[in-house]
Amino acid sequence: MEEQEHVRQERWVASQRAEEQGDLVRALEIHLEFISEESPSYAVMSRAGWLYYKLGLYEVALRYYELASSLSKEGWPLSDIKNCLIALGETYTLTEVGELVRETGDLHPDVTTE
Repeated sequence: MEEQEHVRQERWVASQRAEEQGDLVRALEIHLEFISEESPSYAVMSRAGWLYYKLGLYEVALRYYELASSLSKEGWPLSDIKNCLIALGETYTLTEVGELVRETGDLHPDVTTE
């Protein structure tokens, strides 16, 4: 079990390193191994959403963020979902998300809903 956790941590770091080096495709490839090998978790799904978002694949990112949200007791990542909706031009849905954000107080500082 300890060895499996070590491999998991190494993979996570390798994905982050690839992202830092600007190789988002490689970062995502490494990260998607988590999804195929692990039970879904908020952190794994949220990071997948982030990488898809950075690649400009907003609809796919939104699906992963929604999965992450369903795995979170607090319903996060609202700001990430909101950013995808902005990128997709989904203003009606964005208004609904904006109301939820106002209720929960999770307003990303560099994005407004107006």
